[in-house]
Amino acid sequence: MIRFAVLAFTMLLLSSTAWSTELGIIAFQMSSDTHARTANAAVEQAKSKGLEVTLLNSEGAVPKHAEQLDTLIQKGVDG
Repeated sequence: MIRFAVLAFTMLLLSSTAWSTELGIIAFQMSSDTHARTANAAVEQAKSKGLEVTLLNSEGAVPKHAEQLDTLIQKGVDG
């Protein structure tokens, strides 16, 4: 599931047309090197495309992950 999400996100970033202005990224566990590298690389790519980015860390807790997803929806991020 995570690989699919990363692939979908990468395809979005590589597309020539970025339709959103603010992107929300939730890393499941930033203490994991792989999760941290992936999230930070996504932030760098998004910013290089001119997008604003909100990066959140759910610290490995599914309830916190769901809460942060709701937070991003309420914030009105574009992607």
